[in-house]
Formats: sequence, C-alpha cells, structure tokens
Amino acid sequence: AEVVVISPEVTPGIARLRDQGRVSELNRRAYAPGDLNGSLLAVAATSDRDVNPRVSRDAAAAGILCNVADAPADGDVVVPAAASRGRLTVAVATSGASPVAAALARDRTLVALGPGWERALDALAELRPELAAAYPETADLRAAVERLLDPAVLAKLEADDGDSVVRDALGLGS
Repeated sequence: AEVVVISPEVTPGIARLRDQGRVSELNRRAYAPGDLNGSLLAVAATSDRDVNPRVSRDAAAAGILCNVADAPADGDVVVPAAASRGRLTVAVATSGASPVAAALARDRTLVALGPGWERALDALAELRPELAAAYPETADLRAAVERLLDPAVLAKLEADDGDSVVRDALGLGS
C-alpha cells in the first residue's frame, strides 16, 4: 500500500514508520479538502477533534472507507488491536467501545498463551505434510493438535523444545 500521512506535527511513531519505509509520503501540514482523492482508505487519527469528523465526512462523500480513531462509530472500519509473536497473531476488537481495553485484552491474551504456543506453531508448520498424511480425517487431525496445545504439553515445550515432546503429543512417534 502507498501510505500518505498528512500531519502538521511528526510524532515519534510517525517518524519511526517513515524511517522503516512504511510511510510512502509525509506531508507536514494540516488536512485540506481533496487530500483523500485517489484513496481507498482514510484513517482519521488526529488529536484535533474538529479534523477527524471532516475527514470522515469527506471520505463518506467520496465513497472511501474510513477509520476514525477516537470515534469508531463515525467511520466504516474498526481496526483491532493486533500483535504477533512468531507465527501467532492475536487481534482483539471491542466494536469501538475502547481501543485501550482492546490493547489490554490483546496483551493479556499473548501472555496467557505463552511461548509454548510459538514452539507448537513452528512444529505444526514443519510437520504439516506429515500430519496431513497421518490424519486424513479432520476430526483426527483436530484431536492431535488439541493434544499438542494442551496446557501441560505447552508447559513441557516451554521447558524443553525437544522434538520428542511434539511428536509424542501429535501421536507421530519418535
């Protein structure tokens, strides 16, 4: 995506995104009518409570999807709080009720899932063809994965990343 940021001030977060190449264009100025021309999605995330509704109205008039950070009901798109650890991505949304609550739920979910999940998912990715051959029936495959993701097995994976823990839990032998 080509990400264009229009902001009179450059926050450390915006500067970091620009430095990472995740912002294609940075315009240090106030929002103006016509800035959304050619856009598919607008994100109104200013600290100015007068600007965000203008962006939302302009987007609606132009048929452009819009996320309004401080008033999700004023937009068309709600962005979940998401975080990744290895192959695991957790995304939580509160239907716009509270982005702070969504972020807390996301963080607590990642902590609750623990590092054993990371190791289990790496193993599942590596063993996917073998698992498909061993368990052609979906119900049997599900049961094997449930055994691997049992909290006791995950605790063993956190303590010992040995292949035997994974293979035994999945019923694949050593």
